[in-house]
Amino acid sequence: MSRFVGRVAVITGGARGIGAGVARRFAEEGASVAVIDLDAAAAEATAKQLPGDSHHIGIGAEPGRRLTSTPPSFGSSTNWGAFTC
Repeated sequence: MSRFVGRVAVITGGARGIGAGVARRFAEEGASVAVIDLDAAAAEATAKQLPGDSHHIGIGAEPGRRLTSTPPSFGSSTNWGAFTC
Protein backbone atom coordinates (compact mmCIF):
# COMPACT_ATOMS: atom_id res chain seq x y z
CA MET A 1 0.00 0.00 0.00
CA SER A 2 1.02 3.60 -0.31
CA ARG A 3 -1.26 5.69 1.88
CA PHE A 4 1.61 7.76 3.29
CA VAL A 5 3.85 8.40 0.25
CA GLY A 6 5.24 11.91 0.52
CA ARG A 7 4.51 12.08 4.26
CA VAL A 8 6.85 11.96 7.26
CA ALA A 9 6.07 9.88 10.34
CA VAL A 10 7.88 10.84 13.55
CA ILE A 11 7.93 7.89 15.94
CA THR A 12 9.14 8.51 19.48
CA GLY A 13 10.33 5.47 21.38
CA GLY A 14 10.68 3.82 17.99
CA ALA A 15 13.86 1.79 18.41
CA ARG A 16 12.22 -1.33 19.87
CA GLY A 17 8.98 -3.11 20.57
CA ILE A 18 5.69 -1.45 19.69
CA GLY A 19 7.43 1.75 18.52
CA ALA A 20 9.57 -0.20 16.05
CA GLY A 21 6.45 -2.01 14.84
CA VAL A 22 4.67 1.30 14.28
CA ALA A 23 7.71 2.67 12.42
CA ARG A 24 7.81 -0.45 10.24
CA ARG A 25 4.12 -0.15 9.39
CA PHE A 26 4.42 3.52 8.39
CA ALA A 27 7.43 2.63 6.21
CA GLU A 28 5.46 -0.21 4.57
CA GLU A 29 2.76 2.35 3.76
CA GLY A 30 5.31 4.60 2.01
CA ALA A 31 6.15 7.19 4.67
CA SER A 32 9.61 8.54 5.36
CA VAL A 33 10.18 7.68 9.00
CA ALA A 34 12.12 9.48 11.73
CA VAL A 35 12.78 6.99 14.52
CA ILE A 36 13.50 8.88 17.74
CA ASP A 37 14.71 7.12 20.86
CA LEU A 38 16.88 7.74 23.92
CA ASP A 39 19.18 5.02 22.54
CA ALA A 40 20.61 6.72 19.45
CA ALA A 41 22.39 3.61 18.14
CA ALA A 42 19.21 1.54 18.38
CA ALA A 43 17.19 4.28 16.65
CA GLU A 44 19.67 4.36 13.77
CA ALA A 45 19.73 0.56 13.51
CA THR A 46 15.93 0.38 13.41
CA ALA A 47 15.75 3.11 10.76
CA LYS A 48 18.26 1.25 8.57
CA GLN A 49 16.13 -1.90 8.72
CA LEU A 50 12.88 -0.24 7.66
CA PRO A 51 11.42 -1.36 4.33
CA GLY A 52 10.52 0.76 1.34
CA ASP A 53 12.14 3.30 -0.91
CA SER A 54 11.50 6.34 1.30
CA HIS A 55 14.22 7.95 3.40
CA HIS A 56 14.36 6.86 7.03
CA ILE A 57 16.51 8.27 9.82
CA GLY A 58 17.30 7.37 13.43
CA ILE A 59 17.71 10.21 15.90
CA GLY A 60 19.00 10.02 19.46
CA ALA A 61 16.89 12.08 21.82
CA GLU A 62 18.13 13.70 24.98
CA PRO A 63 15.58 15.06 27.46
CA GLY A 64 15.29 18.80 26.92
CA ARG A 65 17.11 18.75 23.56
CA ARG A 66 15.42 20.96 20.99
CA LEU A 67 15.45 19.54 17.48
CA THR A 68 15.28 22.32 14.92
CA SER A 69 17.05 20.98 11.85
CA THR A 70 16.22 18.09 9.57
CA PRO A 71 18.10 16.09 6.96
CA PRO A 72 17.79 17.66 3.48
CA SER A 73 15.82 14.69 2.16
CA PHE A 74 13.12 15.36 4.77
CA GLY A 75 12.54 18.94 3.62
CA SER A 76 13.29 22.17 5.41
CA SER A 77 12.95 22.58 9.15
CA THR A 78 10.30 25.22 8.48
CA ASN A 79 8.11 22.39 7.21
CA TRP A 80 8.76 20.39 10.39
CA GLY A 81 8.86 23.19 12.89
CA ALA A 82 10.71 22.30 16.06
CA PHE A 83 9.97 20.12 19.01
CA THR A 84 11.49 19.45 22.39
CA CYS A 85 12.17 15.91 23.52
